[in-house]
Amino acid sequence: PVWRSNPWQTCSRTCGGGMQQRTHVCEQLLGSSVTVELAFDRCEADERPADEQKCNSQNCDDVWVTGQWSDCSRDCGKGTRTRIVHCEKLLGNTTLLRIPDD
Repeated sequence: PVWRSNPWQTCSRTCGGGMQQRTHVCEQLLGSSVTVELAFDRCEADERPADEQKCNSQNCDDVWVTGQWSDCSRDCGKGTRTRIVHCEKLLGNTTLLRIPDD
């Protein structure tokens, strides 16, 4: 009997370090091209391939975050509108760190 690994699933993160998982089956080759699936205890436990691996460990890009535009400074003619813009870095799955202005 031998272990056969299924393909790796999609990484849990696109950047900043994620995990991938996959499943395995224990099978026996019967004849030249026929296999039969067996119970896990029929395969050698210490030969079982890894179930998880790290993936997409590259750093995440910083992102620009923009606020809402203000009302126009004038009712007619040329006026101005402003908004707050700042840079953030993704830390972990959902935590954003605001990068201070320099």
